[in-house]
Amino acid sequence: MEIALIVLGAIIMAGGFYLLLNKKKPVPVVSQTQPIKHRAKAYQTSNLLAVNKEKGDAFEHYVAALFDTVSGRYKMKEWRSDKISSTGMYPASNQNPDMQFEFRGDQETFSFALECKWRKRFDKGVIEWAHAYQIKNYLAYEKATKIKVFVVIGVGGTPDKPERMFIAPLQKVALEVFLTEFALKPFERIPTRKFFYRQHDQTIE
Repeated sequence: MEIALIVLGAIIMAGGFYLLLNKKKPVPVVSQTQPIKHRAKAYQTSNLLAVNKEKGDAFEHYVAALFDTVSGRYKMKEWRSDKISSTGMYPASNQNPDMQFEFRGDQETFSFALECKWRKRFDKGVIEWAHAYQIKNYLAYEKATKIKVFVVIGVGGTPDKPERMFIAPLQKVALEVFLTEFALKPFERIPTRKFFYRQHDQTIE
């Protein structure tokens, strides 16, 4: 009887060791939360860029339509599309103003460039019209090409039908990233009025 109990005990112990040695290790659970968050953030950023580009393009089209094409005095030389690849690569020309025009005057031809910005509203009487590095690029372009740059700003309404519009020489606004409504007031124009290039002082109204 004792021998039988000893044998039974040995069998039970052997079985226990077998189960212990062959116990499956728990499979680590890899959290998918972080990658999903990253993908969601990347999608939101990409979507925001696409929306902003769409608004910018709409305003540029509105601005371009305000130049008289019947007289033959205005000729568009450049219209940059601001293309950018999925890896963030973009052409150097993206840093330049949006458009470059040529105006055929009475005795000579003038070149000028436009940078177009649309903002939904003034925030407590102020708008951020550009980033510092952008302003630096516009100034560098003006200096290198000797082509005068003008900044066209639309505020309110929609990009394709702005409520208010301002146009100012770059040199008049280049010192500030933020512009007040009061500072822009001298450059305000009727949004639907055609642009007119003044040859005697090389300004646009």
